[in-house]
Amino acid sequence: MFAGDTRDLSFTALLLVMTAPVEVWAGDSVDIRPYLQPRFGVENSFHYYTQPNAVSGARLDSPSEEPHIGATLGADLGRYWGIEFAYDYIKTNLVETSGKKAGDYAATTLLGQFRFRYPLLQDRLVPYLLAGGGMGIGEFSGREDFSFTGGGSDTVPVGVIGGGAEYFVMDNIALGIEAKYYFAFHPEIHLSGEQRKLTLDGVGVTANMRVYLDQLATGKYAQLGDRRSARDSDAMRGYLGLRGGVAFLTDTDAVPGATFDDTSGPLASLSIGMNFNKHWGAELASDYTRTQLRSPTLGKITGYPIWTIAALARFRYPLLNDKLSPYVLAGPGVGFGQIGDLDQPSSVTGFAGGTDNSIVAVFGAGIDYFIGHNVTFNFEIKRATFFDTDVKLHGQPKTLSPEFVSLAAGIRVLFP
Repeated sequence: MFAGDTRDLSFTALLLVMTAPVEVWAGDSVDIRPYLQPRFGVENSFHYYTQPNAVSGARLDSPSEEPHIGATLGADLGRYWGIEFAYDYIKTNLVETSGKKAGDYAATTLLGQFRFRYPLLQDRLVPYLLAGGGMGIGEFSGREDFSFTGGGSDTVPVGVIGGGAEYFVMDNIALGIEAKYYFAFHPEIHLSGEQRKLTLDGVGVTANMRVYLDQLATGKYAQLGDRRSARDSDAMRGYLGLRGGVAFLTDTDAVPGATFDDTSGPLASLSIGMNFNKHWGAELASDYTRTQLRSPTLGKITGYPIWTIAALARFRYPLLNDKLSPYVLAGPGVGFGQIGDLDQPSSVTGFAGGTDNSIVAVFGAGIDYFIGHNVTFNFEIKRATFFDTDVKLHGQPKTLSPEFVSLAAGIRVLFP
């Protein structure tokens, strides 16, 4: 298939996404059931590139070397059809002909999709097909071989087809697996003084959890949200919290001659815990982000990933007929820092080191707003303090203090 043909296919897929729901909306009534679907694929096994050697002089590691993460926001329209917006991020290695790693290569897709599903077993098992199109971004980053002069980023149209199956473990929560084939994904990259096209076409498999937001549903689905009250309770319930946000570094003067960026890159936050009664609970929480070390004379030095894992006690005080649940939390943990992707050789900057850790204290506050009997919109602010890690600068040990304040928003899903 020629490149022009596949590009036309991706645009056709996107057009289908925009036009397919018209028949659903044209009916006498519209039943809309919105959902959020986080997805995850483990590294080294679940994203394969179909043509990793598409250009001479470099190849993509296949399967990918990093986890595949994604999220979908969508809605069921009636019993069989749905429409959704999907985000996926996959990163792997770009390897030179010699076998040496040149750096990282990341692929990001933003896609509109329509979904056809066929519920079975009294609607508990739901196989489905999906198709769509949108935008793909390919980007070389994290240079490791500073003699490699290639790189760059490019944005191109991309199409997707796929399918999956999910099983409802609760009336509004389904666990499943999804496979998607990305096609016509051909971003340009600079290699050997020329612009060439990589082929990022590939198959990705992810596990997922689809959480239906029934309090926001319409038509017959609105009855699902009315069955049980959307409010906090004194029942003992486990929960999973998923949030995204940003961190603010509180001590930007890292070491003499180098500073942290004030604001980090995207922050991912995960918590697994238990409500013991109406007020008390406990959780294991992790926050991951990445900051940047800079020199006023040399510019960017290196990326610096930081993350914490903490055991936290949580006290909440439900308000507004238990629909709004503010809380505070605090506890000890471990913080990790790591010299990441170098922007310049260590021989130039003098920076070196691996992963280091220290004891940290984490405290904060948040708010849960119940949009279902077991689903909340969640906002949380936390402070990680007493956070010190060690690196080497020109062979001498130095201490960094990547303490941060995080702001994150997402959902909390309670079981049962």
